Amino acid sequence: MNSDNDEDNIKPALPIDGVDADVSNYLNSVRSEAKSLSIMYQDIVKIQDEEVEMIPEDDELLNEWSNGLYEKFISLKEKIKNYQIETSSYDKQYNLKWKESFKQPPPDIDYFIYALNRKICFDILVFLTDWITLSTTATTSQWIWKIFLKLDNFIEANECSILRDLANKAILRKQQLLEIGKSANSTSKFTYDMIITIVGKYYGQTDLLSSL
Repeated sequence: MNSDNDEDNIKPALPIDGVDADVSNYLNSVRSEAKSLSIMYQDIVKIQDEEVEMIPEDDELLNEWSNGLYEKFISLKEKIKNYQIETSSYDKQYNLKWKESFKQPPPDIDYFIYALNRKICFDILVFLTDWITLSTTATTSQWIWKIFLKLDNFIEANECSILRDLANKAILRKQQLLEIGKSANSTSKFTYDMIITIVGKYYGQTDLLSSL
């Protein structure tokens, strides 16, 4: 990724057809995985709206919540691993423009699986690390979630460093909110804890889990 030019274009082999429309929060992104993969909703352990709005503060309950989120993540990963689509219909190209693309909800998970290579995914994570703020948007959360679904956990040292930087930024934002005595909005809090959970559990950075 060329950080000197925010409008650098990356042209993956597949299109962005079927971009999620008017996604209001992180949960809609989770549900869209099932739709884009032609998976029946009853086969997915779904995350309910109230779970995002009421992430527990108690350490024991938060640990249970984190475990539940991780189980749902692994369930989706397994379904994605066994899913195949007809790629011959993907005959267009999409220009992934830094900044502009990430202001919009991400495309369907099919796009991440078949259009984005591993390097681009980690480049995006580096870029979005700077977007983890005290008021992180649902769109940023959705992009990160789908990249996590795309990437396996056989990671090299530089990839591990990128994931840890992302998680440490989430931890920093949580600490900053505590210091100023401000409560995070539900999307920000969910994003922080989601990142820490997935990086800690799936990518093996277990020392970070104490920050939940």
